[in-house]
Amino acid sequence: MIDQPRQSLDVLRNRVQQFDANTARALITNNRYISDEHIDRVMQSIEDAKKFLEDKLHSMDHKVRQSVKNMQRKAVIKAENTRKLAAVAAWWLVASAVLSAGAAVLATTIFL
Repeated sequence: MIDQPRQSLDVLRNRVQQFDANTARALITNNRYISDEHIDRVMQSIEDAKKFLEDKLHSMDHKVRQSVKNMQRKAVIKAENTRKLAAVAAWWLVASAVLSAGAAVLATTIFL
């Protein structure tokens, strides 16, 4: 996840999906500090946490994708505005060149 941060959501989602309830139950059963009466509550807490994490990952993924789309739209809008500005600047350059040429022609006819 550290080496490839773009893949971190997918990696985390895969690890959560690979979580095995039977293995967790076996680990909890082997824990001497948890009584047999509490095992089901602990398992339910673990399943609730897993579901909460899956929901959060889905929500984060949706938000990230929405942010990327918004940034792409903003980039396209900025590029279009820049293109329009460049076109206006080019027309001003053409207009100033034509006016300069006209002034030069007028100046030469006046002095000759």
